[in-house]
This record gives sequence, structure tokens and C-alpha cells, in this order.
Amino acid sequence: MSKPSVKDLKAFLDKKKQKNSSKKFNPDIYPFWLIEPGQEATVRILPGEGNELWPFVDKLDHKLSINGKTQNIPCPSMYGEKCPICELAQEYYREEGDESENGKYYYRDSINLAKALVIEDPLSPDPDTGENYQGKVVTLRLGFQIMQKITEEISRLDEDEPLPWDLENGTNFIIKPIKQGKYKKYDIGSGFARRSSPIPKEYIKNLEIIDLDTLLPEVKSYDEINEILEAHISGGGTSNEDSLESKKAKTKARASEDSSETESSSKSALARLMNEDGDEDNPSPDSTSDSDQTSNEEEDDDDLQAIIAKVKNRNK
Repeated sequence: MSKPSVKDLKAFLDKKKQKNSSKKFNPDIYPFWLIEPGQEATVRILPGEGNELWPFVDKLDHKLSINGKTQNIPCPSMYGEKCPICELAQEYYREEGDESENGKYYYRDSINLAKALVIEDPLSPDPDTGENYQGKVVTLRLGFQIMQKITEEISRLDEDEPLPWDLENGTNFIIKPIKQGKYKKYDIGSGFARRSSPIPKEYIKNLEIIDLDTLLPEVKSYDEINEILEAHISGGGTSNEDSLESKKAKTKARASEDSSETESSSKSALARLMNEDGDEDNPSPDSTSDSDQTSNEEEDDDDLQAIIAKVKNRNK
């Protein structure tokens, strides 16, 4: 039996790299943060079931360190319910002012979720399945930069224009990262296309209009979250002391220490999220033959009209 060579080692590392990259493929979440500067993706933001006006929902959660591990705790305020972690953050803000580090540490994080049809995807296909996101309906996780860009562009629209997510006369959204220093920014090159366009006929059957609230996670009860908060405060155990004053007394010394550590960790995580290497291949869109397109044209039109009618009649 021959000894392994450098060639064998390189082949092993290439296979390992492909296997690791395939773990990133989630057919529901579109990882647009993997798009490299110079590439762009085209998506069509879709309306929510019963909500054609604003197709975004806010996902709110808190990050607490317990036993040395960071846990995400969905915030009940998403559903208009009280949250003990929010109460603690507000108490710090009242006493220490708007720049309170303790308040910032305990305050909830926000990200916007939306459903979208991927029309053009520059990411390389998954090495195991050969799939990419083109033609699929996915969930978008949108942070401050892109949401600010969306609201800015909406403010410049004429009042009689169709909404950008109108199924029939809407406008595609272009996601185009621009490199600035070490980081990628999404609010410079991204934006709605200049002209409205119909949804490509070959993707009409893939459309799904859902209740956007179903994208939000379930939340624990007030008492359950309070117990998690106490575990964080006590360093892993639980406590029977429930007052904000007792929490503040125990957290004051360690919250500022944790806040700087968590802020650094959050920035690192965000940097990894926004700058994670993506593949450079840009596969061409799926093509449909002229004969197939002609034979299916009437059926596709009926499908689109049915979807449009379904959405428009939700609130009747």
C-alpha cells in the first residue's frame, strides 16, 4: 500500500471544504451575506397573507450569557406581552440615562423577516445537491441597512404607483454588497429596480403567500423567562428573588463586564455574518424552451391571477 501524497492531502482538503460549505445550504433562509462585492442577487419581496401593505415582521430577542454560553431568548413583546428582561433594561435606562451600558446589554435585538422569490442567485450551487436558491421562495433576514434603504426608496415613490411587492405590477429588489474597508455594506448598491416587472412565468407555480406571523418563534411565559434571567444573574443557578432591585444589585458589577464582552462578541458575529466568504460562480437562470413557454402561458396566467385574487380577497 502506497503512502499518501500531497496530492491526496489536497484532494482530501478540497472534499472537506465542499462538505463544510454544504452545511450552509438551508432551502428556507437566503444567505445573501455570502454574495461577494461585484455580484448581485435579484429577489421579489412577497406580500403576507392578509397584509399587502407591509410584508415584514419584527423578530425580537435577547442575548444572555448563562454558564459561559450565549442564549437567544425570544422576546414576548413581539406579541404585545410583558417581558422581564425588557423591564430590567428599561429600569437601567430610567436610572442611568439613554447611554446606559446596562440598558443596552439587556435591551432586545431586532431583525426583520420577509418572504421573497429569488429570481437571480449568484451563489454557487450546493456541492452535494446541485441546488441553488434561484426560483425558490425563501425567508429574508434583513437588518438595519437594507430596511433603511427600503424605507428611503419607498418615501421617494409617487403616491399612485403600485407597491413594490405587488404580485402583478411590483418591482424587483436588487441586493448588491459594496466593500468598504473590512466590511460589506448593503445600503449603497442595493435598491428596487427602476422599472416594474412581472414575475417570471416559470416561477409562478412556486409562489406561496403565508401569514408572516408564522415566521416568528414561540415565546416562553413571563415566569419562565424570569427564571432564565435569574440563572444569568446568579451565574447559572436560579433564585427566588424576583424584584428588579434584587436583579440590579446582583447584575450591576457583572453586567458592564458582560456587556463589553457581549458587544465584542456580537460585533464579531455580525462581521462573520456580513463578510462570510461566498462562492464566485454565477450560474445562469433556469431556461424554458419557447414551445414549453407557449404551451404553458395560459395556464401560468391563470395561476398568477388566482394567487393575486387570493391575496386581494383575504380581508373581504
